[in-house]
Amino acid sequence: MDAATVERINNLAKNLKDLRLASSMDEALQRAREIILGTQSEGKTLKEAFEEEGMLEDTEKTAVQETTEIKEAERIVTSMADFKDAQTKDELNSLDLTQETNRVTEQLQKQRSELERIQREIEGAKQQLEQAKQVERRFERQTPPMQQFARPEENPVKPRPTLSEEEKKKSDLSRIFNFGKR
Repeated sequence: MDAATVERINNLAKNLKDLRLASSMDEALQRAREIILGTQSEGKTLKEAFEEEGMLEDTEKTAVQETTEIKEAERIVTSMADFKDAQTKDELNSLDLTQETNRVTEQLQKQRSELERIQREIEGAKQQLEQAKQVERRFERQTPPMQQFARPEENPVKPRPTLSEEEKKKSDLSRIFNFGKR
């Protein structure tokens, strides 16, 4: 028996077992050998035996039906996997949104507390300003005008004498030391 025949027998045996035409793998191998090699059991091939009982057509129908069911099951498994992926993505998005909401809420609370602190400082500054204005008003009422304190000038300030042109020339240091010619 060559390798190709052995492989064909193994593939057929596996298919017979998958289609539930054999109760065990040994029985499936035996039937596969009979079909491929054409050995006869009780003087007939397995194909002839199935045809006689009408099982070959039923087997073919069953095989087609099971193939259809397998494809349908694979489609269902694929759609379930897609649904699971979509559900996981939704859960992750929901988790991300929840985390973002929590982060924004925390920031909002911090900003509110900061705003309240600033408002308290503003109120304190307003109170201090009002107190300062009250003190200024009291001080203005108590202080007499400054004109009362002004003294008449007894000795008026004499204007300084200005230098004549000649005195200016004499006091010009640049000419004395010759700064411009160096």
